[in-house]
Amino acid sequence: MSRTMSPLLVLVHHEEKSETEQNLCGIAGILGIETVLVRVGPLGVTADPLPHQLQAATALAISASAFCAVETLGLISGDLSELTRGAAKNILLYGFQSNRAHADLVARLTGAAVRAITAIPNATRSSFPRDGGPLVGPLSGCDFEREPAPLDVGFELEAGTGVQRILEVGHTPVFIRLERAGNPLFLWAHADPIPGPETPIAEADLVRRCDRFVPALVFLRSAFDGHCWENPIKTARVIIDDPLLKRRYGFIRYEELFRSMRRLGCGVTTAFIPWNWQRTTRRYARLFAPFLPDHSLCVHGCDHTGNEFGEGSEYQLAAKALAALERMDNHRDRTALGSSRVMVFPQGKFSTVAMRALRRAGFLAVVNTTRVPVDCPGDAVTLAQELQPAVTCYSGLPLFKRRYPADLQACALDLFLGRPAHIVEHHGWFRHGCGDFERCVEWLKAVQPGLSWPSLEVALPRQHLRRMSTGGGIEIQFFTPQFSFENPLDQAASYVFSKPEPDPSLVGSVTVDGNPVACDRVDGVVRFCFRLQPRQSMAVAVNVANCPEGVRWSPPFKYRVRVGLRRALSEMRDNHLARHPGAFRAAKAITGALRARSR
Repeated sequence: MSRTMSPLLVLVHHEEKSETEQNLCGIAGILGIETVLVRVGPLGVTADPLPHQLQAATALAISASAFCAVETLGLISGDLSELTRGAAKNILLYGFQSNRAHADLVARLTGAAVRAITAIPNATRSSFPRDGGPLVGPLSGCDFEREPAPLDVGFELEAGTGVQRILEVGHTPVFIRLERAGNPLFLWAHADPIPGPETPIAEADLVRRCDRFVPALVFLRSAFDGHCWENPIKTARVIIDDPLLKRRYGFIRYEELFRSMRRLGCGVTTAFIPWNWQRTTRRYARLFAPFLPDHSLCVHGCDHTGNEFGEGSEYQLAAKALAALERMDNHRDRTALGSSRVMVFPQGKFSTVAMRALRRAGFLAVVNTTRVPVDCPGDAVTLAQELQPAVTCYSGLPLFKRRYPADLQACALDLFLGRPAHIVEHHGWFRHGCGDFERCVEWLKAVQPGLSWPSLEVALPRQHLRRMSTGGGIEIQFFTPQFSFENPLDQAASYVFSKPEPDPSLVGSVTVDGNPVACDRVDGVVRFCFRLQPRQSMAVAVNVANCPEGVRWSPPFKYRVRVGLRRALSEMRDNHLARHPGAFRAAKAITGALRARSR
C-alpha cells in the first residue's frame, strides 16, 4: 500500500467481511471517505507486520475479534502504539462480546480503564451523556427510546480514569473515547450488525436505532474533520398549519406570538391554505407586514381536501400545484404578503407522481411530517437517504422532515445529521398562550448554539453539504432546484457543485446567475465546476425541461361547494367548538366525512 496524502480509512477484518464491516465501509462512503480493506487470516496479509500496511491510513477500524486474530497470527505484539506509528492516528475498536478474550483485550489496551465487559439485559433507552460534548453536539444530554438487542453489551469503567462517555444504553457506557499512546482510541461495544447505506429505515425507526449508527458517524467525523460531508448551515423554523391571517385564529393570538418571536429572536411560518387567498383583509395584512420575514407563509395543499396530493394523474396534480401557486401569487398581489414555493402536504399524504408534478410546477421543496409516498411499498427509505439533509429520491425535489414538539429530542438528531429543525403544530398548541412555544424555541437554541431562524425560502436554498476533496479542492452538494451560495474564503477558490437528480428527463439547463454552464449528468447526479472570487455570491438554477403549460385546475361545482363547506366547518371547529370537547368531536367527524367525499 503506497503512501498518499488522501484521507484514508483502513478497515482490518479477519477471514470474510462481516455485515458490520461491510456496512461500516458503506457509511464511510456516504460521508465521502475512501476505505481500504485489509484482510488477515489464511488468505490475508501475513508476510509483513501489520503496521507496514497502515502507512497511508488516517484512521483504523478493527473489530475486537479481528484484533485478537491479528495478535494470534503474530502480526502485532498487542502494543497499540504499533498501529499508530505510521499515519493512523485514530482507532476504532468495535464489536465486543461478553467473553474473557475480549475483556482481557480491552483491559490491556486501555490500561485497565475498562475493567470488564458486561451484558445489558432489556435496555429500552439510549442516551448521550454531556461528557460527549462537541463530538455529539446537539445530542449531548438527549435520550431516546430503543429496541433491546439480545447481544447488548457495555463497559464497566474504572473510576477517575478520564474516559469520555459518548453513548450509554440503559446506564451502561457502550461508546467511549480515551487517549492511548497519544492518540484517540474509540471503543464501541455493540455486537449486533450495524445498518448499512441500503438498510431500510421505517418512519419511526431512525430515532430508535440511532445508537446503531451514530457512533460510526462520531468516529468518522472526528478522524476526518473537514473531509467528511458536513452541512455548515444550522437553521430552525416553527410551522403552524392552517390558520387564516387574522388577529386571532383558534387559540392563536398573533400579536402575542409576534412579541414572543421578537423576544426570542426566532421565526414562524404559517402553512397557508391557498383556497383562502381572498380571505386576508388589507387591515389584517397591515398587522402581519411589519413582522416579515420573521413571520412568513408557505403553501399548504391547494384546497386542503383529504389525500388531495396522494392520488390522481400527473396532469391533475400539476394542475393543483399550479393553481396553489397562482392563488398564493394572487394573495401576494392583494396583501403584499409573499409566500415561499415550499409545499406542506395536507395530512402529510403525497405520491411519487405528486412530487414529480410539484417539481415541474416550479416548487422549491417540500417540508413534511412523513417522508414515504402513499404509492411506495412499505414505510421506509434507506439509511443513505436518512443521512442527508433532505430525501431527494422523488424526482429530485427535496423533502425536508418536520416534527411535532412531542418529538422534540428527535430534532436534536436532525441537527446532528445536518438537517434543519422544523417544528410543526396547530392552533391548539397555544391553548394556554405562548408558553409551550417559547419553551420549545429555548430548548432548540440551547442544544444548538448559533441556530438561525430564517424563512423557508431563505433557509432551504442555502442547505448544502461541503467537504475537502482528495485533490484539495472543495466539493458542494446542494438539494433545491434554486441554490444560493457564497464563497466563505478571503481568496478565490474553485468548487465542484453537484445535485442529486434521479430523473434525468426532468432536467433542462443549469445556470449560474442566469448564465448557462456546462455540466455532467452521470449516475443520477448533475455536476459542474465554478470558480468564485473572495466572498463572491452565486445563484444556481437547475431548470426543469418541459414545464407544464395550459394546465388548469377546474373541479366541478359540486366539489367546490363541498370544499367551501368543509373550510367553513373547520374554521367553526377551530374558533368555537375547540373550546367545547363534545361539540368538537362531532364537528371533527362531520369534517372527516366531507373530506372523504370531496376527493
